[in-house]
Amino acid sequence: MGLKNAGATYQRTMQRCLHEQIGRNVHVYVDDIVIKTKEHRTLLEDIAETFTNLRRYQMKLNPEKCMFGVPAGRLLGYLVSARGIEANPDKIAAIESMEPPTGLRGVQKFAGCMASLSRFLSRLGEKALPLYQLLKKTEKFGWTAEADAAFIDLKRMLSTAPILAAPAPREPMMLYIAVTPRVVSVVFVVERPEEGKAQPVQRPVYYVSEVLSPSKQNYPHYQKLVYGVYLAIKRAKHYFQEHVITVVSTAPISEIVGNKDATGRVAKWAVILSAYHIQYEPRTAIKSQALADFFVDWAETQYLPPVPDSTHWHMHFDGSKMRSGLGAGIVLTSPKGDRLDYVLQIHFRASNNVAEYEVLVHGLRLAKEMGVTRILCFGDSDLVVQQASGEWDA
Repeated sequence: MGLKNAGATYQRTMQRCLHEQIGRNVHVYVDDIVIKTKEHRTLLEDIAETFTNLRRYQMKLNPEKCMFGVPAGRLLGYLVSARGIEANPDKIAAIESMEPPTGLRGVQKFAGCMASLSRFLSRLGEKALPLYQLLKKTEKFGWTAEADAAFIDLKRMLSTAPILAAPAPREPMMLYIAVTPRVVSVVFVVERPEEGKAQPVQRPVYYVSEVLSPSKQNYPHYQKLVYGVYLAIKRAKHYFQEHVITVVSTAPISEIVGNKDATGRVAKWAVILSAYHIQYEPRTAIKSQALADFFVDWAETQYLPPVPDSTHWHMHFDGSKMRSGLGAGIVLTSPKGDRLDYVLQIHFRASNNVAEYEVLVHGLRLAKEMGVTRILCFGDSDLVVQQASGEWDA
């Protein structure tokens, strides 16, 4: 197994050996084989079929590493059972016993341990942000109160890590996105009926979180939402290839992705997303406590702009298109309440949106001539307001 490409060759051999069983009653990853069965009466038949195929390819098994008839087993570092996929108890116990780091190496070790269990933790990037900030190169390491609180909170979360559902072949899945100024978080969900409950219940399948780089933090909010879908494809492409994914969001992501005038990074993401069967629908009721926490936590960390003090001027502007031409009005209000009204007449042909832009620019020119340095602008055109504030691309 020390030769180059030996692992891929071995995996290809196992796929040929068990190709009639893989996905039906066997899962195999290189030399790790799991025989699964849903009913006790078919277990011996599944084992016999597996042994027959292994003998045909002259494969040998190590009896000391084989277990049969177990209700739960470890596969690729996770605990798999009829209930679903759970985090390895040994990994959780190792993290819970860790002391607060006293140096950079300790933080790196803890961050690596958390990364191995990231699929079980909701919004890991947001909750571990104080720890990630300590990984930056500094002359002196300093353990902060925020990092200590995050360290304790993450250890507490691991003790109540959710049981993730294993999606059935071609089972429809849902994708929820939560965006904060510095972190994008995503969760895959399946919706299934459960005994004793009138409505189907949503169970998490996979959590994904990424701390945005300084350049990505400057993305407008709608671009971060689209980037969340793109991030999910990068991290879990196999789900998009096997299942129909429904992106659930209050934002009109489908209109953003399907916009023919999209340019730049949004156009690139739209091309990648178009290769998969993705549906979009607005978010309604949340049918899982784990997902409710996912969105409650997101609401608590949303960015709120600072409340301006009394030194700001206020400008209200509005433009309109009429048969006789274009007109616009501006109202400037000083911090003391003094009001100045202006009327602007536009003598060239243009659309109503152009009139809104013209009156905004004209009002800012008036304020600049008056020496105003701090001003809040209010308009009734969502297009102009969002583009001028940088939330939307012009």
